[in-house]
Amino acid sequence: MTALQGKTIINPIIKDEVTYVHTSKSTNGEKSVLDIHLEPKGGLNLHYHKTYDETFEVQSGELIVQIGKRKTKLIPGDRATIKRNEIHRFYSDSEKPTKFRATIIPGHQGFENSLAIVYGLASDGLVNKKGIPKSFCHLAIIATMSGTNLPGLFSYIEWIFKIIAKSKKSKKIKEELIKTYCL
Repeated sequence: MTALQGKTIINPIIKDEVTYVHTSKSTNGEKSVLDIHLEPKGGLNLHYHKTYDETFEVQSGELIVQIGKRKTKLIPGDRATIKRNEIHRFYSDSEKPTKFRATIIPGHQGFENSLAIVYGLASDGLVNKKGIPKSFCHLAIIATMSGTNLPGLFSYIEWIFKIIAKSKKSKKIKEELIKTYCL
């Protein structure tokens, strides 16, 4: 069992909850499995992942999954799989909460840790009203470790994130973030 295995984290800013059902470590890298409680009107903007696929399976409520320009509304029992490098987002346009399971293949410890860190920073008041870290260094570390990439014009800041995240100072900050929020 790993430190995050079975743990539920709550983001007090956006009110979402994530439970770590299976971590990358607990499955020998095979997968990461998260149960997510998404507040009404919650979700993420367009992004993509280069190293893992994601499957969303709705347990209650409704979830809209957009892959490229195609949007699909999922209801309980429905699932959608997003392959590597597919630009996507998920969100709810409902007035009710949504619960869904996210399975990431192969497992990604960096993604798991990035969620714990950003939710921890939110609990400590170190994010803005939208839940984005106030520290550009924290943002760079989280974006780099999560394996999340932004499309379009935003992709130009990725190289800045990578440079910042590789600095000696950032590596020390990353270690502290993991120690504080993931262990």
